[in-house]
Amino acid sequence: MSSETWTMLFLILCVLSWLGGSMYSTYCDFKREVASIEHRAQSDREFLAVIEKRFAIYEEHLKMALEIIKLQQDRDINNENN
Repeated sequence: MSSETWTMLFLILCVLSWLGGSMYSTYCDFKREVASIEHRAQSDREFLAVIEKRFAIYEEHLKMALEIIKLQQDRDINNENN
């Protein structure tokens, strides 16, 4: 093989190596971004779970408050009737 052929092969290998490195770097960046998105999604799910629990507690408090109001109204009606 002539030196031009070796030079051409060397240049092709250099370009392929650079492209491979670039593609691998892009792939790593992509994986990092996906991991970041998954982490944020997990954090969001955990946050929503906490909010749902709080709303369930608030709902129970409202039910108890309505029950107390109803009992007070019943008591007031009974007091008026007596």
